Amino acid sequence: MLEQIFEYFKTNPGWSLVITIVSTALVWLYKEFKLLLNADQKNKLALVQKKMDLYSVVEAAAAQAINRLGDPVAIQYLYTKLGEASAYFTPDIRTVIRDYYERPDVLLLRTLMTFIKVESNKLEKEKDKLMKLDISGDMVETISRLFRPLKPILLLFGTVLLASVFLLNSLQEEEIIGSISWVIAFLTMVFSLTLIFVIISSLLDGSLGIRGAYRWGLSIAIITCPILWLLNIKFAIFSLGVQLISMVLFAKSKRKGLIVT
Repeated sequence: MLEQIFEYFKTNPGWSLVITIVSTALVWLYKEFKLLLNADQKNKLALVQKKMDLYSVVEAAAAQAINRLGDPVAIQYLYTKLGEASAYFTPDIRTVIRDYYERPDVLLLRTLMTFIKVESNKLEKEKDKLMKLDISGDMVETISRLFRPLKPILLLFGTVLLASVFLLNSLQEEEIIGSISWVIAFLTMVFSLTLIFVIISSLLDGSLGIRGAYRWGLSIAIITCPILWLLNIKFAIFSLGVQLISMVLFAKSKRKGLIVT
């Protein structure tokens, strides 16, 4: 079997060159994506740790201001730490702090500490997850780390292959409207497959951000729209329109925090 394979490549040097180039490109892409993912993970871990440190300092300063009521030194220290950490606060925490600036009240400081405790717990879980990805000795996690750089590579090659198929179909069309329809159909397929990829990746990472029947309905509409042009390629523009409208509605619902169960 091996002898036949070697003989085939010996008599077909063109294929040998193509496979060599593709293999080299895959190895290079894998190394580059691995470096990028590792750097991104380290940056995320550093940011989470910085947030945790700042939150801890602010929490301690707030506790000190509560226990030393009327002490100008404690209050000034609290103001200083609030200013240093302001860029890392959530909108809810910023709202409580602004209320405290306008009306210094112990109750607001206790509310601030409650919010900080909730956020600190979230950050602790996020830190544990990032560290688990980095140093886990579990076999499944180790294999998962090895395959992580392959995800963007597979996505890239899949996109190129998909584009080639649609391009060939577009070139075979005699009418311009048919060619344009195939280009639009390609866009709808990219949107659909990208969303599927994001959902699967989020499920594996435990960070799925789609909640509520309304958002899931919009997501399903985006994913299933390419089925329309499978019936007739000229339906592609209608499929794209439905996808774009669904994306806009999804973005609006996300900004408003809409959750429909």
